[in-house]
Amino acid sequence: MRYIALLFLLTCTINNQIIAQVDSSHANNQFTASPFTFNLNLKTDLIISGTAGLSWGGTLFTTHQPLNITSLAALDTNNLIPLDRYPFSVDSAEAADWVIISDVANLASFGAPLVVGLLLLSEKNEALTYAVMYAEGFTLTYGVTQLLKEAVSRPRPYAYQDNYPIEYRLSKDEWASFPSAHTSSAAFNCFFAAYMLDKMLLDKQADEKLRIAIWAAAAALPAYTGFARVSAARHFPTDVAAGYVLGAGLGLLIPYLHEHKAQGIAMTPLFSNEYLGASIVIQR
Repeated sequence: MRYIALLFLLTCTINNQIIAQVDSSHANNQFTASPFTFNLNLKTDLIISGTAGLSWGGTLFTTHQPLNITSLAALDTNNLIPLDRYPFSVDSAEAADWVIISDVANLASFGAPLVVGLLLLSEKNEALTYAVMYAEGFTLTYGVTQLLKEAVSRPRPYAYQDNYPIEYRLSKDEWASFPSAHTSSAAFNCFFAAYMLDKMLLDKQADEKLRIAIWAAAAALPAYTGFARVSAARHFPTDVAAGYVLGAGLGLLIPYLHEHKAQGIAMTPLFSNEYLGASIVIQR
């Protein structure tokens, strides 16, 4: 539990630094509310929502490969790249603590879009737009994450470890390692909130230190979440890297597509026997 206290202190330190810089910037008129530059677009929102729905629906047509005693015995760490051999230094007792820490860090990330929304939005129509943007983005992030888990069916690191009980190594989601859902959701929450905060409260002449502090805080929490998931032997480093890129990318893309300057997007699903993906064209 000492790690949870450390995480809490780290979070408070980052928040205090940002608040201090915000207060300083107020004196220089650098931290001021900007016009709400985001709007809903029927075509864009239908494409995003439809893609999210397809990703969720796609999980119904993919079949993961659960482990059994035979396949468990066949797992060999020598088949992993050196980077992905890191979790095997973690024992089961320490990993259990890191599972709790990663859950706390992930839950903390949901506070970012909530706080930003409460700070920035005073009009009902703005609040509705913000809520729809967040719901679309989070649903898409989670849907794509789950679809990839089903399609890839990668065993979790603890499945390789003999110091874990067989029952645990064959748990219901032992195949769901790639990518990390904790990391993708935390990255989406933080980068979405940072994008909105940057666009709506920082004018062009804002102190660069303030902007750096906001984005550094947004980048740090999902990174820490991913580190905790690796330390918990729930994911390989490449799992959390993929989750981070997915969540951060959508956290930036979704609000960008709803800015007035973006005219819309054209998205075409791509399916074959060898891959599943989509072609995205942003219209300006």
